Amino acid sequence: MDNHYHLILSTDSKFDLGVVMRDFQRSVSRRINSESNRINHVFGGPYKGSLIDNQEYFSNVLKYVLRNPVEAQICDNAEDYRFSTIHNREEIPLTSLLNSFYSIIPTGEDFLLWVNEKFDDKYNESIKLGLRKAVYKPASRRNY
Repeated sequence: MDNHYHLILSTDSKFDLGVVMRDFQRSVSRRINSESNRINHVFGGPYKGSLIDNQEYFSNVLKYVLRNPVEAQICDNAEDYRFSTIHNREEIPLTSLLNSFYSIIPTGEDFLLWVNEKFDDKYNESIKLGLRKAVYKPASRRNY
């Protein structure tokens, strides 16, 4: 995962998230290129935003993001990926919106068991495709 990242955040509607992300990626790219004497693109593509508007989708996206290094075969368990915020989940302040979304996610030891439980491949692909769209619309309401 040296050419992309996943970022879950909430924002106020008065901010243009596209502008914020453009500036963020530009700043990060310039710093990485400067410190590593690179001149090429840092990220695999432009910023792609996807609205997360309900708890169920949030829990699936969170699990997908935390499991991404496992699916990429970089590590065996989500907590083994050293760049994951899974290590700091108690320290990262959350907005009230994300706090309410977090209410359906297991806590404590159950959290790691939940994260490390593999998605069904079809379900995993559905979430992956959903993140490519600005607004996720599930193909069906079935649970995989």
